[in-house]
Amino acid sequence: MTLTYAQKYGIVGSVANRADGSVHIEAQGPAENLMTFLAIVKKGPSQFAQVDHVSVEPQPLAQYTKFSVS
Repeated sequence: MTLTYAQKYGIVGSVANRADGSVHIEAQGPAENLMTFLAIVKKGPSQFAQVDHVSVEPQPLAQYTKFSVS
C-alpha cells in the first residue's frame, strides 16, 4: 500500500522491510504531499500494518525518479 500512496501523492524514494520487522522509507516530493504521506505512514497504510514508532530524519536529496519497493 505504501507504493500506492507514494504514487498517488507524487512521492519518489524507496521502502524496504528490515530483518528486525521494521520498515525503512526514504521519501522525496513536494512538502505538502510529504506531510500527507507521512500522516498515512504514521496511521498505518493498511489495516494489516502496525505502526509503533515513526522517526523522521532529513537527509541530503538522492536522485530518485520513482518509488520502489525492495
